[in-house]
Amino acid sequence: MNRGVVLRSLNRPAEALAEYDRAIGLREDLRARLGVEWPPDWAKSLANTYENRSIAFKSLGRMDEAEKDLQRAEALRNQP
Repeated sequence: MNRGVVLRSLNRPAEALAEYDRAIGLREDLRARLGVEWPPDWAKSLANTYENRSIAFKSLGRMDEAEKDLQRAEALRNQP
């Protein structure tokens, strides 16, 4: 379990969103640095984080952003 999930379960979606933003930023930076050496399992983890953030966006009524994150998650899951 991570902090974003815990905060979301405590009905603190704005704080959860900040945690997801931080986690995504760190993982996307690492992905850019590693390039082709990015492990597939890490892509799955990043997809899960985007999906979790989409739930936080929905809780805050930010449906367009939630949909974009779901699309990002799907794209990551469909990578070879």
